[in-house]
Amino acid sequence: MAALNTTPLLSLTLHVPQRGVWIADCILDAGALPNELVTLTAANANFIGTVDPLNSGVFRGKARVRVVGGANGWSDAVPARHYHNDARVKVSTVLNALASEVGESIDDAPSTLLNRDYARIAGTAARALESLAFDWWMDFDGITHTKPRIAVPLAASAEVEVLEFNAGDRILTLGADTIGAAGVRIGSIVRDKLTGPVRVDALTLMQGPKSSRVLAWVSDL
Repeated sequence: MAALNTTPLLSLTLHVPQRGVWIADCILDAGALPNELVTLTAANANFIGTVDPLNSGVFRGKARVRVVGGANGWSDAVPARHYHNDARVKVSTVLNALASEVGESIDDAPSTLLNRDYARIAGTAARALESLAFDWWMDFDGITHTKPRIAVPLAASAEVEVLEFNAGDRILTLGADTIGAAGVRIGSIVRDKLTGPVRVDALTLMQGPKSSRVLAWVSDL
């Protein structure tokens, strides 16, 4: 069963999108909210995130906690900012400064060049990030990436079974004990029981006291 830090969860709904930040909604027996920075353990993977106090609380001895990937900084508002470099402004300069401003980390900000002057837009940090890196996404470890996810075959050791396929909504119901590189992840290519291979574009892991399942939104290759 999943745990938040070392406290077992009564239930978990974890959504991992193709772009943006993963979000986990947790219920646990606790009289107080956990500290801001937490480690969520689920489906044989560790997720580093931050408790969102606006969407968390305690009622009748149970804590309902929303965990947002990373430092939960991409939802922060940032002001407009001007950059100038006679040799042209690097995208990495703008994005690394933005990440530092909101407490996030970017692993692979591109070094491509903009003009000599660049005006960062005011608004959420996510909007400023997306204006330069549309395909950004948050990994399980809380690190932000700016390169598109790629389609990858399932690991040979991955135990992933297709339980149901809703062809109209393009949703697979999977029996999968592991998510991430050793199991199913965004970009995984699934073939089991299907007429043709599909690529996983988004995942939702749902765990309760007696059941666990993964919903995968897919598209054709």
